[in-house]
Amino acid sequence: MSEGSEGEAGDQRDRATRFPSAAGNTALSAAARPISWPGLAGHAGPRPRAGAWLPFVLIVATVLGATLAVPVLPPLRFAYLAPELRVALETGAALIGMLAAVIVVRGWHDGTRLDRLAIAAGLATMALTSAALTGMLALAGAGGPRAVIAVSGTLVGSLLLAAGAFLPARRPRRTGVAVASMVAVSVVAFGAVAATVAIALGGLVSRPGNLDLARPQLIQPVEALAFQIVMVLSFAIAAVGLVARGVRVGDRFVRRLGLAVVLYAFAKLHYLLLPPIGAEWVHAGDVLRLLFCAVVLWAAVGELARKLASDAAARERRRIARDLHDGVAQELAYIQRRAARLQGVPGAEIAGAAERALLDSRWAIEHLARPPDEPLDRVLARHASVIAARSGVAVSFAASGAADAGPEVRDALARILGEAVANARHGNATRVHIELLSEPLRLRVIDDGSGFDTSAGTPGFGLGGMRERAALVGAQLRVRSGPGAGTEVAVELS
Repeated sequence: MSEGSEGEAGDQRDRATRFPSAAGNTALSAAARPISWPGLAGHAGPRPRAGAWLPFVLIVATVLGATLAVPVLPPLRFAYLAPELRVALETGAALIGMLAAVIVVRGWHDGTRLDRLAIAAGLATMALTSAALTGMLALAGAGGPRAVIAVSGTLVGSLLLAAGAFLPARRPRRTGVAVASMVAVSVVAFGAVAATVAIALGGLVSRPGNLDLARPQLIQPVEALAFQIVMVLSFAIAAVGLVARGVRVGDRFVRRLGLAVVLYAFAKLHYLLLPPIGAEWVHAGDVLRLLFCAVVLWAAVGELARKLASDAAARERRRIARDLHDGVAQELAYIQRRAARLQGVPGAEIAGAAERALLDSRWAIEHLARPPDEPLDRVLARHASVIAARSGVAVSFAASGAADAGPEVRDALARILGEAVANARHGNATRVHIELLSEPLRLRVIDDGSGFDTSAGTPGFGLGGMRERAALVGAQLRVRSGPGAGTEVAVELS
């Protein structure tokens, strides 16, 4: 559509294309496809800091040096007989793993997601494996199918973590069904892998009694080496994916979990170079597993502290919202009603100012009452429904994918949405369509109002304020309109 330069007929044809009257809101959503606008670019909030990957690189370099010490420094011993420490290590791994799994599922305010379910299933599988090994060590000593359980549980856990690092951040329609399905997948996967491992290993591998603990011992069968290599690769892929996702969306828990998984990947590499001597021995790889538990505990405690602080802040925000609703908003509504009875321009000006102040106070109340980390699509959908109820304009909303956005971006887009719909109402619009696209993040607001000439000055339309809000979060805002052709407002963040 031209920006006011095309004739009336062209504007009417474009208006009919964007708002087909016979098809209703469904056709409207299908017609409102993203348009490639040159020069429309930006970014969703602050870009990741250059040093966000520095902890990951430092851990990899440090642990890689410790791993290379196994074959390079023969005077050092890499395994010690310490049954009590081994029991404590397995018990701690079980408890910390279950705690982290619970936090992954319930610690976020925006609900359960597919990627988090897979991550939680991986942590829970590894934790239950450690618990089973602890029980077997306490009851049966070194006997029992320890090797099969250890390899199977760790392998399934590593594969689930790798899957969770790359699954889409999509919320299932039925949370209970999704959780039950993930549990079933984990159980079936463990059973299948355990059967495969038992057949491949053919029982416990006998080791000579005169092992030199100062040198690498590549005495494992080819099948066992293959399982260890698969676990090393799975943990490495999971670590990179988790850290990348945490850096991209600003999730500290996921980023720290990725750092922990790096340690587990190198632990499995240690087991590849120097296999565990026995059930009562503490291996160099076990030390890395202990560090893995420590980092997971650090991440879990940090997430719990963040959740407690967020809950306290949410309670305070709701209290302020109640005070605004019962005080300022009621007084503004009274002023608006009284000013509407006055005659002449001063009364209209007072009523208009009171209406704008009342809208601002209602926005503040709504903003304070909602969770600060509510997903963007939920924020905009609810905001659209509130606007529709108050303005009398038919508003439709469509979202494509789950859009990740920080609080500044959520607030800016919601404000721009509210201003665009208010402008549509003043432009005598009867319908407004709102569309949110996730990649790249783009918000479009299209109305069937009277439109305006974008080449002329536009006092009172609030376009300057919308552009300023977009610029504050690193985006650009474009407006397409024409007399009698409706208006389209779009803001894009890449």
